[in-house]
Amino acid sequence: MYQWAVAPFEPFERIGLFGVALFAICAALRLARFNVQITTVEKKAFNGLPTPGGALMLAATVPFFKDVGLSVETWRPFLLVMIYCVGLLMVSNVKYSSFKEMDVLKKKPFHALVLVILILILIATRPEMMIFTLISLYVLSGPLALLYCAVFRPKGKEVCEEKDTGRTD
Repeated sequence: MYQWAVAPFEPFERIGLFGVALFAICAALRLARFNVQITTVEKKAFNGLPTPGGALMLAATVPFFKDVGLSVETWRPFLLVMIYCVGLLMVSNVKYSSFKEMDVLKKKPFHALVLVILILILIATRPEMMIFTLISLYVLSGPLALLYCAVFRPKGKEVCEEKDTGRTD
């Protein structure tokens, strides 16, 4: 991301270098937190954006821009903001689905299989665009769920419930 979007444009070089360094530091902290909390955190959700999701978000951006024909020069400020946001989401307390305990797989395995096949067909039609779109939806799912809970405060919604792990962090 640094070589492709940031380094070629001198005014953003230092800000971009700090951004990619921040991303790497946040990834290391995220992995350390995951290893420390593995026994105390629920399995349904990750605490913060998983590192592979953050890395895939940045990696999928390059082929997406080339496929769609977007100009890096025009979108450079957005790309810098994206690097910072993705890095900070990894060390945030925003909840992300882990897909480990999906009820759909247990209750309706045929429907889940059909859904997986449809997603694979979508990815095969335009891989660069679809991988970027799917990972973008996942990255945005955490902050959007948090915003939904803050605005509507629904009672009984699993996505909005805070699980007490007995930790005071």
